[in-house]
Amino acid sequence: MDVFQGYLWKKGHLRRNWTERWFCLKPGSLSYFTSEDCRDCKGVIEMDQNCCVEVRRSSLRLRPERFCV
Repeated sequence: MDVFQGYLWKKGHLRRNWTERWFCLKPGSLSYFTSEDCRDCKGVIEMDQNCCVEVRRSSLRLRPERFCV
């Protein structure tokens, strides 16, 4: 079950450019895909008990809710 999902910007490992990716945050991992419709996972960031996820609610209705890892 996904805790959070949505588009985020990720900096590339080799090319070092920023690319928008679809992310799914689940307990223990943060997976990313090229788009929301894509089923092929581009990568996984493993998260252990030392990681903390904090929800940042926006006071402005124009800004979506966000989270911080």
